[in-house]
Amino acid sequence: MKKIIYSTILSMSLVACGGSDGDGSYSPVNYQSNGLGFNDITNGFDVAIHLYNQLNEKQIEKGNITVTFDLNHNSTFDDGDIRIKVGNTSKVPNIYYETNWTGGDFIVEYNKAGTIMSVRPNSGVIVGSNNILTNDIGSVAYRLTTFNGGFVSNYLIFRINRAFTATHADVPLIKQSLNLISSATPFNIEFSDGVSSADYIPAKDVFSQGTFTDNPYDYTGNNNEVDLKSISIRNI
Repeated sequence: MKKIIYSTILSMSLVACGGSDGDGSYSPVNYQSNGLGFNDITNGFDVAIHLYNQLNEKQIEKGNITVTFDLNHNSTFDDGDIRIKVGNTSKVPNIYYETNWTGGDFIVEYNKAGTIMSVRPNSGVIVGSNNILTNDIGSVAYRLTTFNGGFVSNYLIFRINRAFTATHADVPLIKQSLNLISSATPFNIEFSDGVSSADYIPAKDVFSQGTFTDNPYDYTGNNNEVDLKSISIRNI
């Protein structure tokens, strides 16, 4: 039996730039607010993840994305580092999320000398200990562009709020690490369907910096939704 997780999905319309004479179609951006609207986050940063193939934005199932920031430049996730997890992050075998990607889990993890502190909304399937619950850790946006009815591009944006509110002794340490993240911070990204397919930028357990473009068709398994195209990081 599948367990169904429901979240409130909000949407806002974008006005297309660089006119297309009516031939282009730009979808609304859907986003989860976690208590704070996407455009209300003014002290944070965006992680934009472009994909080669169209994502089924309306169903996560077991899909998940992990972005790891290596703040001390030693090519591993250890003390003081930050990790962002989005999608179905429960790792529970019988949990399937039948909801939009923008309504899935949104977790910011902080490594405190080997202990993982998880900053997350009080929603979804919460497993483990050391959870710091907040209503404004960040948001997820999805953008789809089509042309003459055909797929052109799509991407996810993870917007992290550096000024999130929570009462916990480790919050200052987490914010300190979040404030250090920039486009120059080494990162690794994994996109998995949670079953048999995955792709990485730049490669599994390898870190890179700046805007990175990945090769097509280099994913494992047969689910081409996980084929990562590029990642970029910018302050807002």
